[in-house]
Amino acid sequence: MRKLLLKLCYCFIVFPATTNGQGIDNLWMMGYDSHSGVPWGGMTMDFSSGSMVLIYQPREMNFAMTSTIHCNEIGNVLFYSNGVYIANALNDTMMNGSGLNPGYYANVVGSMGLFIPQAALTLPLPDSESKFLLFHNTVDDSVAYSFNQYYSEIDMDLDGGLGAVVSKNIVLRSDTLMYGRLTAVKHGNGRDWWVVFHGGRNDKYYIYLVDPNGIHIHAVQQIGGDLFSAQGQVCFSPDGSKFALYDPVNDLHLMDFDRCSGIFSNHIHVAINDSAAGGGVAFSANSRMLYVSSTNYLYQLDMAATNIPSSQTTIAVWDTFYSPNPPFATNYYLAQLAPDKKIYISSTSTVLDMHLIEYPDSIGLACSFCQHCLPLPALNGTTIPNHPNYHLGALGSSICDSLPTSIKKPSNDAEDAYTIFPNPVSDKLYVRSTAQNQSVEIIIYNSLLQALSIPMTLIKDGEYSEVNTSGLVPGVYFLEIVSKGEKFVKRFVKN
Repeated sequence: MRKLLLKLCYCFIVFPATTNGQGIDNLWMMGYDSHSGVPWGGMTMDFSSGSMVLIYQPREMNFAMTSTIHCNEIGNVLFYSNGVYIANALNDTMMNGSGLNPGYYANVVGSMGLFIPQAALTLPLPDSESKFLLFHNTVDDSVAYSFNQYYSEIDMDLDGGLGAVVSKNIVLRSDTLMYGRLTAVKHGNGRDWWVVFHGGRNDKYYIYLVDPNGIHIHAVQQIGGDLFSAQGQVCFSPDGSKFALYDPVNDLHLMDFDRCSGIFSNHIHVAINDSAAGGGVAFSANSRMLYVSSTNYLYQLDMAATNIPSSQTTIAVWDTFYSPNPPFATNYYLAQLAPDKKIYISSTSTVLDMHLIEYPDSIGLACSFCQHCLPLPALNGTTIPNHPNYHLGALGSSICDSLPTSIKKPSNDAEDAYTIFPNPVSDKLYVRSTAQNQSVEIIIYNSLLQALSIPMTLIKDGEYSEVNTSGLVPGVYFLEIVSKGEKFVKRFVKN
């Protein structure tokens, strides 16, 4: 295994890494274990040179469909997972990294990996250089729903820098949920994350905030009617302003998303009337074009159109090509925008080819879709990695700018000038200042960033201000403190 690590490191040196954290998602891992030899075995799509390079890679892990990989900023592998276990940079099982997603399904598939789209998602814990969160779920009943959304915590400082799972299979939400379909988008502050997943047999979107203090429920929105179990995919646009969900049972659902408030709006349902068995979605790099890969058809929709459903254009129809032979159809399934700004599309079968959209930003056939034109060095079993846009920055010119730290650190180094407690709060929230005789204005904002009129009382002797929160509905709020022209923003939760 250590010889293999040296080979991987050599690859990373040959292909120069890009800057500004661009190496995080430069490696895509797919394929199977290498015990049976070619055409079985692992493969890596390496984007670190600016162009995609395919590498045959002997390894132990099978990727049936679920795939998440995290690299450091210069492109070196930190860890990866198929939803059953986590492997480290030596391709060995990470310390305490086995036994993800407890239950019958994971036990049955075993080392093959989960056959579930987007069932694992990796995020760095904000403001930490060594800690990561792995969100994951599985199938928990005979009709293919999840009953638990899990997360596990990874600390890369442990086991000599190879990392260890410090807490595993923590239940984030117990409910009837869609399997897979985990995605995330950067908060408008450019640091935190919004994590989104959907309920099963209901219309609920669960939205969680990930910040330096951990994971917090933010909102449960009921939108667009009940959704039922099906093979599909979700994604945010690269700029984080749009969200898409598609599967052949529930059709296409489009929404706007506010990265500051963490709220969906402007739901649009688009009926995709074809005979698909599964499907995927991906936005172009400029966030304008949406592609729907629907088994035998590839569609494009223009998000800038006055009537988005009417902009639906058929880009391609599957040409009945098999790889290597029937019944292994190279039709259309999961899609992912890559670091080279092209969109790669897998198939519903284990095949030796992938599809490619060369110019996704272009309208209509100018996008240059190429069917099965990417020959693979090994068989790929419907897999495509689940990468959010790790590189999205802050919105700027909004209250989101004041959220990267609990208190915005001014030039006078007043890091602990203000504290709030208790948090979460039930009825009364207290704001304490260490400064004496200082004029302070306090403003409360809800999750939509609307200023609220809240009763407040100044308690001079103890330098406390008392905020009456009894009239607030449960949820996330922001408290803005304005003093001497400087603003400090704190987040609190109302129970």
